[in-house]
Amino acid sequence: MIDTFNDSLKTYGRIIQLEGEFEKESDPVVVTDKYYAKNCFIPEQKWTDYINSPALNDYFKMIQDYKNRKKS
Repeated sequence: MIDTFNDSLKTYGRIIQLEGEFEKESDPVVVTDKYYAKNCFIPEQKWTDYINSPALNDYFKMIQDYKNRKKS
């Protein structure tokens, strides 16, 4: 499951780069992470609790960390 998730992040990162964003970043997964941090919101806690996915919660935490670093 993790491999499939990472593969989808890589594919999406490459698509984002084709659209002209984050062209200098070499890792397509990092491209996707930065894109989400820039353009997406993190769902309310009640929704992440409902989904109950530790991996997804970890991913949202990482996205929040990107957002916080960008503000600093």
